[in-house]
Amino acid sequence: MITKALTHKNRSTFRNLFNYLKRDLLPDSQRFEPITHNLASTTRLDIIHEFEMLADKMEERRNGVISQHHIISFKSGEKLSPDTLRALTVKWIELYGPDRQAYAELHFDRDHIHAHIIFSACDLLGRRKEVRVDKYQLQKCKIELQEYQKEKFPHLSKSIVAHRTEAELRSHDRAINERSLKRGPKRGEREALGRKQRKTQKVNKQKWLPNKRSQAKTIAQNALSKNTRAECFKTLSVAGFELYERRGKGVVGILNSKSGKRYRFATLETETLFRQAAQRWQKRDREQQQSLSKKHSLQR
Repeated sequence: MITKALTHKNRSTFRNLFNYLKRDLLPDSQRFEPITHNLASTTRLDIIHEFEMLADKMEERRNGVISQHHIISFKSGEKLSPDTLRALTVKWIELYGPDRQAYAELHFDRDHIHAHIIFSACDLLGRRKEVRVDKYQLQKCKIELQEYQKEKFPHLSKSIVAHRTEAELRSHDRAINERSLKRGPKRGEREALGRKQRKTQKVNKQKWLPNKRSQAKTIAQNALSKNTRAECFKTLSVAGFELYERRGKGVVGILNSKSGKRYRFATLETETLFRQAAQRWQKRDREQQQSLSKKHSLQR
């Protein structure tokens, strides 16, 4: 017995799947009663509506799974009655999704008898995490279903599959990962890694800029609070900065002497502080000039 699990991420999947499951069978085929689980409706449109209403309850996720489509199939020539297939399908629903909505159709129109099952991607409260099944849990469900088949229907010997145990599957995955590490990333993986690194660098740069700007603002505020130009220049020099000018506008900001990075007073929100400092320095220069003039006059 082979159990295949498919996922669908489009809301229209429910309607498309039902149309597929309800497709016209061969003239000599017989349609069997579908299996419903955690569904109150009986008609096709009402069942689709129930699935869609529950999907609307789920938290929206980018590229999130909306529904799951499972197929249980048996080897061609296996003698399987409708009751047997129904029992195995019901057992699979109990193992995989007891808290999900489920709808199943039995198909006897092919050489290999099979069943289709539609599962909701969440429980009845719209929660995804509570019913999430990883690859190892899925493998465990497959093994339990096959054990149930061996116990209840031992005559279905042609459809026995040698499933890996969870430990074997984990060991197999580790071996693949080790080979991948030795081989190195493929071209697509390298390109994806490059995009991720560029994105990380961009984010880090965006985080770095405000910190550097904040440091420059603190240095500018400290320097502009000095009483004289000399003290201002000394403060900036110790921090590795200097004043810089723009043609026709005079002094407009500070410059990192090492990196050459410029910070305008307007950007640092210290423009008013600079104007006040300039007026203070000019006043002090005038006072010093007047003092020197008086001194020279007295000497004469």
